[in-house]
Amino acid sequence: MLSTALNKIDSDVLDGSVDSSTEAVRPESVMSVYKNSVEPVEQKQATTMSTFGSFSLAGAEFALSARWIQEVVNEPESYSSLPLAPDYLLGVFNLRGSIVPVIDLRKVFSLDTTQEKDADVRKVAILEYGELCLGLLFDSTGEVFSGNDVEQCLFEATGDSPAEQVIAGVFKMDNGNRIVQILDVNGMLGLDKVPHSKNQASTRFVKSRGERRQCISFHVGESCCAVDIGTIREIVNIGKIDNLLLASGLCMGAMDIRGDTVPIVDASRLLGYTVEPPQDMCDSDSYRVIVLSISDNLVGMLVNSIEEILAFYEDELVEFPVLNEEKREMFQGCVTSKLDKRHTIILDVESMLSGLELAEITRGHSALFHNTNKQDVAKDKGPVERKTIITFSLDQRYALDISDVKEVIDYPSELVEIPNMADHFNGMANLRGELVAVIDSRRLYGMASVEHSARRKVLVYDKDGIKQGLVVDSVDSIVPFTQSDSVKIPEMLYKKSDVAIHKDVLEAVMIKGVGSEETVCILNLDEVAKRANA
Repeated sequence: MLSTALNKIDSDVLDGSVDSSTEAVRPESVMSVYKNSVEPVEQKQATTMSTFGSFSLAGAEFALSARWIQEVVNEPESYSSLPLAPDYLLGVFNLRGSIVPVIDLRKVFSLDTTQEKDADVRKVAILEYGELCLGLLFDSTGEVFSGNDVEQCLFEATGDSPAEQVIAGVFKMDNGNRIVQILDVNGMLGLDKVPHSKNQASTRFVKSRGERRQCISFHVGESCCAVDIGTIREIVNIGKIDNLLLASGLCMGAMDIRGDTVPIVDASRLLGYTVEPPQDMCDSDSYRVIVLSISDNLVGMLVNSIEEILAFYEDELVEFPVLNEEKREMFQGCVTSKLDKRHTIILDVESMLSGLELAEITRGHSALFHNTNKQDVAKDKGPVERKTIITFSLDQRYALDISDVKEVIDYPSELVEIPNMADHFNGMANLRGELVAVIDSRRLYGMASVEHSARRKVLVYDKDGIKQGLVVDSVDSIVPFTQSDSVKIPEMLYKKSDVAIHKDVLEAVMIKGVGSEETVCILNLDEVAKRANA
């Protein structure tokens, strides 16, 4: 009876009688067996527990103490990559609000990966061991059996290899014709960089509603990360990196950004990725430098691309599996997109660099890296107001005041069509339970249509309690400036233009960029909303 329990779950899933989604498969009949298992001990003697579950992997059989198998789920469609991860850590996925890291034992045991089973067949065994929550990927489930009914051969590891570390012994079954290798949970805990929960009491995140936060998300290596918008001074295109004498470790050199000498940190290297930035990154449309204020110093962080403005409540922040004690405070948690299930890792800016790393990067010359993100004071004229705008492309460069934009999101994969809407409305997007009217900016202003690209974004704003989203070709940068830093362009040069969008321009300015000057037309959001809803 025990031997058929796990197989029954497997066959039900495959023939469609049980929902095959990751969150739906939970072998409750087997769980009753697991819960009755005896408490473990800390050494290899854990194998003396009476109940085990078996799994197959690349033609070999493995067994796990049933006490630690909380459930078995189908392999998720995709994983989110983790920074600083070893090759056997596939990534993480969201299982009913818990972020679960998954280990590929093929990599641990150097097994053949050319004969892998289809993803819709493979299973992930979810283990919970104290503060550890971990998934193990297998080809398929086997059976549940009593360890007291078979011959055991236990042994201690004789080497430091991961394979020797996680095997506690073998079971001899069917008169010795069948060998089942016993996996040791304690050994898995000792694998290099196996994620541990920051909350030692539990791996489950306890929700507590907090303030709504806004972050800027970006791609680094294979990860999507984000930092609080309040820690960002600006985001600029990658320019010429000079001061190569300052380069050391994480630091690539320095850039002159609006009069400040700013050291540039390679975010990919910081997060443990080995891919070097291309030599022609200055010509790339995606690479950006995020200028951060860290401990009263300006530090530029080179990232692959800017993604969106991400807004979320504290209770949406799920605990992040920590891989490295040295950097554990850098990872605040993980937010999962309800649209595409993508995980975004929230980073704490002040914990990114240790005091020693920051001192090495700045070389102690704090005067070179002074923070100008303070209220500017013009000589004999008192305080000068600083503006921050978010720039985007629609044939040319336009902008909105950053305070007008509540969020920036990817163009939704699905829109709800509403009858009798104006032609410039593409439909309604579901944004965390709220409907947002999506406005095609090109149709709104009579611009020629273009081929859609992956860089297309939606700027979400709120007028009179109604949320709407403005579709733009791309979001380019976040730029702070003062009137004394910019040159105001006379209205007659754009207000009398035949281009409809120029009628809604609040002001046009020429702003000093990195090694150049650019003209930006700042839109009046009130006029944009009035035109859209006319």
